[in-house]
Amino acid sequence: MGVLLIVAAFIALAVPLVDWARRVVRDWINANHSYPYEFTFQLHEAVDAMLVRQFLERKRRYRLRRKALRKLTLITRGGGRIERVSDDRALVMLHSSATFKVGALARARFEVVVEVLAHRVSTVPTYAIVQCRLFGDSPRPLQPASIYELVAVVLHEFGVKLTTKGIEANKVLELVGPLFASDTKRKRVTELCTPPDDRFVGRLRPASSN
Repeated sequence: MGVLLIVAAFIALAVPLVDWARRVVRDWINANHSYPYEFTFQLHEAVDAMLVRQFLERKRRYRLRRKALRKLTLITRGGGRIERVSDDRALVMLHSSATFKVGALARARFEVVVEVLAHRVSTVPTYAIVQCRLFGDSPRPLQPASIYELVAVVLHEFGVKLTTKGIEANKVLELVGPLFASDTKRKRVTELCTPPDDRFVGRLRPASSN
């Protein structure tokens, strides 16, 4: 009996580790050309320059309290790319990661890229999120409702951290939402992700250009 327990424990530990090692090797040799989960959203949300600076300065991880996504954690990685288009136009890519538990020793991992457009209009610089991309993988297939919640939570969180008014995730996902989650589940997620929330209190100033 003791030997069986040892063997079962070894298998329970070894299988996730082997799966993790295979994924690391695939990424290292660039064998994984595509991700099973990819989401792209074209947006136009005014951005506060001071909030972007604060975002770039804080390279840390923090936990988001959600019921369906266990131990959902966001890791900010700063700004990894700048594209100068012209004297009056440039793009900045802000990089983050999101992970959450899908098993005892397994976590889904997603990369998040937020594209900020810096544009000068009549000598006045303006800033806006024009695109948000999420792409990643999970050692276990994700339920459609979990996919919907992940996308909505990420959009909402970056709206809170970077924009002047927030991102209404329920409106962004209004067309495709019924394909992923029931009315009841979408309503619950909307209640979690309806700006403004407490973090917007006192933040009613216009976007900063300094």
